Amino acid sequence: MVSLYDMSDDSTQEILGAIRDIANQTKSRLDSFESELRTMKSDLEVIQSGLGPTESDISTMNFHMVTKEYLDDRLSNLRTDLTNQIRTGNS
Repeated sequence: MVSLYDMSDDSTQEILGAIRDIANQTKSRLDSFESELRTMKSDLEVIQSGLGPTESDISTMNFHMVTKEYLDDRLSNLRTDLTNQIRTGNS
């Protein structure tokens, strides 16, 4: 293995320059990645804040929804009422 001490100053500076370039590129990529993450976080916060009213709307809709069982009971009652009216001759 060759140590940096055995190399000429030019070779050492060339290697150190390459390492510095790689470090700068890595830092630039990392900064870009962090910026994109911040943007995604703020987008998610906007989406999440918009979900609040939606959740409340869904709760309201669930409160006002009519179930199949309820409709079946109402139709059964109506059928019984109509059958009774027909039998008694009342309109």
